[in-house]
Amino acid sequence: MNYRLAIALVVTWLGSPAQLHACTCLFKDGQALPPPWSERTRIFIGHVLEVDETPTQSPRETVRFVTETSWKGALPDTVTLLVGSDASCAHYQAGLRYLVAAETASAPGAPLRTVPCDYAWAINYPTTKSMLAQLGAPSWTAAPVGRRMLDAKAVRLGDPIGRLSQGDSLAFGLPVHDSIARFEFSDWVGKPTSSSRIVYLRAGLYQFRITWTDGTSYSSYVSLRCERPIEGGPCAVFRSFDFLR
Repeated sequence: MNYRLAIALVVTWLGSPAQLHACTCLFKDGQALPPPWSERTRIFIGHVLEVDETPTQSPRETVRFVTETSWKGALPDTVTLLVGSDASCAHYQAGLRYLVAAETASAPGAPLRTVPCDYAWAINYPTTKSMLAQLGAPSWTAAPVGRRMLDAKAVRLGDPIGRLSQGDSLAFGLPVHDSIARFEFSDWVGKPTSSSRIVYLRAGLYQFRITWTDGTSYSSYVSLRCERPIEGGPCAVFRSFDFLR
């Protein structure tokens, strides 16, 4: 059987600048990329809460999703995906939504896993939209924000942020983009601007709602934890909310 080594940037394959990781993969000579849902045990749309990277190990990434819809059965509020080192084109960003095709592990309740040559299909990629059209309507849809078990662990919309003392807060980078009309979390409601794009919060899980200038909105959860320190200040958390649609 003949093989050729296909080397590509994710931006080239998927038509989006959101991820610029170089990746390599083996494909059968002359064969197109196979549908990711053809023989997978789990196919779902999820919003990424957290990503832990271990580039020199396998799994290369450990990704935690909030589940939204599924084509292969009901799912819990959150699932974990282990991205193997043989899936070099699969890179996930906290804050974005993805169509995920994965395999279940042999042990019940164990994390999902990738297979060789998997990609991270961000929801806004043209290729992903084509896949969704072929998949048709999902068989399961999660309960909305406010009616999930995850709400018991989250700061709800409207709950007061509360007083912060020095040392127990982190810097949360609000999304700033012309297409965003309003962003909401806790009791903060407003349109982030370049002059007010950082707020200080305790680490934890928060509900949020983003509304765009065309009137569409989206609600989910954001996990805030110390990821990288600001010199002389608190840790910083940034999420790519601009590309949620």
